[in-house]
Order: sequence, then structure tokens, then C-alpha cells
Amino acid sequence: MHPITFFMQDATINALAERFGCYLDQLDRSQKIQIRVLLTNFLLGQDQMGSDYTIGDAWQDSSLHLLTSDDDVVEVADILVELTIPQAEALLSFLAEQCTVGNSRLKTPIEIATETFVGLGVPEQLATTAAIILKQVDGTRDRTPDEQSTINQIHQVMTASIRQQRQAEATN
Repeated sequence: MHPITFFMQDATINALAERFGCYLDQLDRSQKIQIRVLLTNFLLGQDQMGSDYTIGDAWQDSSLHLLTSDDDVVEVADILVELTIPQAEALLSFLAEQCTVGNSRLKTPIEIATETFVGLGVPEQLATTAAIILKQVDGTRDRTPDEQSTINQIHQVMTASIRQQRQAEATN
């Protein structure tokens, strides 16, 4: 995974990196996809309508259908006011990487289940093992006794965690 300045470095790209991080990690997946839509519309508009088509025009065209009024996405569009085609292409490459293998990629079912279990008080290694059992093993074969024991541990930890939460709520 590369920082945004790997794809292109100039004042505009540096301003984006300074404001949102060198991996644009202050933007979430949805925001990055919206920026990709904006950039794609900009490139298409430049190609079909000429160099007078601006990022503002692309924002207007995009926002009519898909984009939400997100302050950070609007700020990105403001930073990109003087956007060039090479910059747009570089940003699209960067954002595609971010959305496929970077910090904005979709999480696997195992990762989602692991995070859920950890959020419920299960230690991470146990959570990961249980997630693998539930998301990979269960669909293909019966559980081994050790795997069932792991799932039983998860239930015990989660039950204890829920019990503690209820007790804390009752005392407050």
C-alpha cells in the first residue's frame, strides 16, 4: 500500500495529504467512493465537454444522483478546484488501491465477526478462532470437539460480559 504522494506529488496532492493524512485515512470508505465518483465524472466531463468542465461541474452532476452533502467530501472538492487530468487519474489509482487492499477495503466476514466478538469482551485470539469456525468451518463440515469447546468459551465470555453490563446499568 502506498501513500498518496507515491502516485503524484504537487501542491494540490500535498494539501490533501496534509489535511486528511498521507493515506487519506481520515476519510472513510463511503467518502472515498464518493470522491472516486466525483473524479470519474470530472474525467468524463473533461473528455466529452472539454477543459472548461471543472470539478465544480462534476460535483453538481454527481450530487444530483449519488453524493451526499458530506463536509469532508466537499472540502476535498474545494482542495481539488484546480484539478488536472493527471491529478485526477493519480487520485483515482490511489483511491482504488485504498478501497481494494488499503484501509478502506471491505472487511471479510471473519474480520467482522472477530471485531463483534472483541467488542463483546472476547479476547482477540479466541474471537478470531471462533470467527474462523463460524464463518469457514461450519459451512463445510461438523465441528471437532476442540472447535465446539472454542465456541462454548465464546458463549461463556459473552454471557459474562452481558451479565456485567446489565449489573452496571442496574447500579447506575
